[in-house]
Order: sequence, then structure tokens, then C-alpha cells
Amino acid sequence: MTSEAKKIQDSKPISKNLKTFLSWGKESVIGYTEENGLVVKIWCKICARNKTEILTDALVKGVSNHSLTAFTEGTCVVTKYQVDRHLRGQSHRLAVLIDNGNSEDPGSSCIANLDMENLLTITQDNREALLKMIRTAYEMALKPSMPHSHFKTLIKCQRLNGALLLQGKDNNKAAREYISCIASAIKEKVAKIVNETNFFSILSDGSQARKTKDEKELILVRVEREGTPACFVVSLLDMNSLGGMNANTIKKAIDSIFIETGSVPLTASAYKYKLVSATADGACINFGIYNGVLTQLKKDRMWLIKIHCVNHRLELAIKDAVKDISQYKECERFYISIFNLFRNSGKLKCAVKKAVEALNITYYTLPKIFGTRFISHRRRGFTKLLHNWPSLIVGFDNTLADRDTKADMRAKLSGLSKRLHDYRLLCMVCSYLDILEKLSPLSLVFEK
Repeated sequence: MTSEAKKIQDSKPISKNLKTFLSWGKESVIGYTEENGLVVKIWCKICARNKTEILTDALVKGVSNHSLTAFTEGTCVVTKYQVDRHLRGQSHRLAVLIDNGNSEDPGSSCIANLDMENLLTITQDNREALLKMIRTAYEMALKPSMPHSHFKTLIKCQRLNGALLLQGKDNNKAAREYISCIASAIKEKVAKIVNETNFFSILSDGSQARKTKDEKELILVRVEREGTPACFVVSLLDMNSLGGMNANTIKKAIDSIFIETGSVPLTASAYKYKLVSATADGACINFGIYNGVLTQLKKDRMWLIKIHCVNHRLELAIKDAVKDISQYKECERFYISIFNLFRNSGKLKCAVKKAVEALNITYYTLPKIFGTRFISHRRRGFTKLLHNWPSLIVGFDNTLADRDTKADMRAKLSGLSKRLHDYRLLCMVCSYLDILEKLSPLSLVFEK
């Protein structure tokens, strides 16, 4: 979360005299709670009425989301700066459009926000300059993505190379507008493709943000185009704002995408009869025989094919197979022990990196391979472990020789060091990696 968002959520309560608050002239839009002549809490009346519609819009991201939450549920930071900042924000402008019954797509007005009445009416040179900046923003947003603050540096580099670009449109705000325009155009194109196809299937997958613990649901659509299957991401839903993560809310969230005001507008008949299959992981929230998400979808579509994600099934099959082979299970336990040791000890990691410099080899950070991970993650993890093997031996032995090493750390390192010197374990890891190398391409095929 950025510092601007934290100002609203994390600041100490600030109250204002009622007379001072009324002098701002915002009471028609901003609701307030009064206690003993002081305004102790404020919220936006318009945004509170339209919170659900705003959160599903592609333009409202990051700090706008947090600001919107504060001004719909109420904030105790009562300052004119916070009020004015919210009223100037994209989320509030969108709420006003919805409240006035304006059906115009906010994304379609992005070019107007760039101080241009129409892209086609400007000069050819300016049009080409603008398109170059839009392409730059697009590449910046692709994986590996870059912060919007880097946009100004990228534009500066192009100018140094002789590119003629527009002045005053090289800041991070302009970058967000460019990306919003592109996102709106892509959204419209995907909606058109789904509307024109005869049949489509959906794939849903849930995840939880590591820091905020917010529940997200990713929805993809698969269609056939010229004999080839094509997948499109149609929405990333914030389930906390929709009522939490359960089968009923996920079903409603999926339905909200395909209603006439959703991301992929379809008629009720088209949505019912064009949807032929649905894919998800094997959790009971999806495949429960009475109230699972896919079970609810099938109640209105007896022809619907429910598909348990092949990659998840492959991962479960490998886990079951490893359980029956004690040597491979021992390899995974050894890897997890080293991973957890590095995560909890910066001193040990420094010792290993010093060993890397002395040996003149490359050090690779060990990725997490346990939990919800596919075969390719496990293969990459054990490949990096083998690369780091010599540096681990030297680094662990040097740490054991250090008299400042604590007793509990010394006990852990002593056992792991013995295992690192045991060629039988090294052979087992190599054997396990050989099997993962054979299975990984199969997993990657299904990932595509």
C-alpha cells in the first residue's frame, strides 16, 4: 500500500468543529457523524451507494481502492485535504457517472482526459508521438511489469535517442491513463470475441494476497478461434468486497461478469446456453456435490462439463507417488529444512554468499516448492539446490567453525552439514531431479 493510502487508513483520528466542516461546503456530498459539536467521522454518500459497481471497474486500482474503502465505510481522519483529494479521484468521478445513470464506459473517455478532444483530429506528428508514449506504457505494464514512476525515465531515454514526444504527458498519472485506455480497448475486444463465439468455457482460481490476506478470484474464458483454443483473463475479483470467499459469493461473482452490465456483457440466454464447461481446482468449495460453485452452475445447465484442473491433478498424483518413495520424500524434507533456515537466518545466508565469492561461482536463491506449487517450481528449486551445493558445504562449515554461532543453530547446521557431505543424498537428489525433468514438460504443456 502506498503512503497516500496509509494516510487515510493508519493516521490518528482527527476531528473538526462542525462550523469549520460546514464552511467547506461539502455536506451535500460528504456525510458526517457529529459528537459534542465535533465532526468525528466522514464518508462519501455517492461512493457508498455505488461501491460494488466501482470496485469491479478496471480503472480503480491500488490507492484508489483503499481510499474508496475509507470513504464508503467511513474515516475518522476529518480534514479538508482528504475530502478534496477523494472528490478529485477517479473512483469518485466514476461513482458520479453511475449515480447519474450515465452508461458511458469510463475507459472510452480516457483520450479526452489527455486534454485532446479526439485522437483523430490532432496533427499527424502529435498523433504519432502520443502512440509512441502509449506503446511505452503498454510495454511497461507487461511482465515483468515496472512501477508507473519509471515511465518518466523511459520517456527521457527515448527523447535522448531523438524521439519526438508530447510535453507534459510523461508522468506516472499519464502512464496510468494510457494503460487504462489500453485495458478498456482489450476488454471491449475480448467481450466482442466472446459474444461472437458459439460456445465458451470458464476457468476460475482463487488466491490470497501474502501481505494483505485479501481473497482474490481470477476468472478466465476459453474460446475457439480459427480451430485453436484461446484463453482470456476477464476479471480479477476482490472477494472481500463481494462478501467473502464461499461457494455462493463466487457463483454470484462469476455471474456478475456475464450480465449485461458486466465485463463481458451477454444476454441471460446467451450466458446460459453458450457456457459448456467450467474448470477449477478440486477443493470442495468448487466441486461440493450439493453447493459447490461448479455444481450450482450445472443446475441450470445439465450439459455443463465440470473439469478438475489437470495441473492440480498431476501435482496431487506426484505428491502421492513421492509419499511411497521414502528417499524422494527425504529429499523434499532436506530442501525445506535449508529453505526455512535461510529464511530465518540472514547471517547464514551471508556466510554462504561469502563462500560463493571465494569459490567464484554463482549463487541462486532457493524458491519455495511446498504448498500449492506445480512440478516446474519443484524442478527449478532442486536445480538451484544442486548449483548451490558446493557453496552450502563451505558456508555451513565456516559457520560451524565460528565460535559466535549459537548452540541451537550449531545443532541444526551440524546435521545438515553431514547430509551435504553424504554422496548418497546427492545421488538421490539427482535421481529425483531426473524424474522431475521428464514430468515438467508435461506440466508446462497444460499450463499453456
